Amino acid sequence: ASVFERPGALRMIVSMGQSAAELYGKDPSEVIADGIRVDIVMNDGEVIDLGSGETLTAYETKGHTDCSMSYFVQPHGIMFASESTGVLENENKMHTSVLKSFDDSFVAAHRLKELPVKSLVVPHYGVASEEIRERFFDWYIEEALKEKKLIENCISKGMSLEEIFEEHKQVYWTEERAVNHPYRAYKMNTEIIIKMLMG
Repeated sequence: ASVFERPGALRMIVSMGQSAAELYGKDPSEVIADGIRVDIVMNDGEVIDLGSGETLTAYETKGHTDCSMSYFVQPHGIMFASESTGVLENENKMHTSVLKSFDDSFVAAHRLKELPVKSLVVPHYGVASEEIRERFFDWYIEEALKEKKLIENCISKGMSLEEIFEEHKQVYWTEERAVNHPYRAYKMNTEIIIKMLMG
């Protein structure tokens, strides 16, 4: 809620949206942040009664940011996961989206894995198949551990931010990823992760 009150944050949202619009051949001037607002603020574990026996429960899932939240709709078992527990490029490729803490993201993944999820909605992707849903959180942890280890190994060799980014790019940036992910966003997010681990 506080992020959406900051003019700088709204400018960044518009700027990144405009980069994506250009990538996909759309008019960047159509990207606006007017009207963004928060109607309800939910804390971890809070429940909203949706009526007809349906409820929505909020789960704090830190990692991507400290304010990342996931939402679980019962009795249908629909999980709207946050970016803290991974983003799919396709059914064979998982990307992490950690900006604050790998360790917090592992806690989030373990927490959501314990819930009786029947349908999983993945950010920037949509509804995951049953096969993906059943292994999603374990898959995320596996991929995140690999990425964290790659960065930590580079740091232990005394590599600079720029050198570590180039190593990361060799492994994680592909032509297929470029179709759905603006390079500017990838570079900015990856440098944030690297700096976070460099301390």
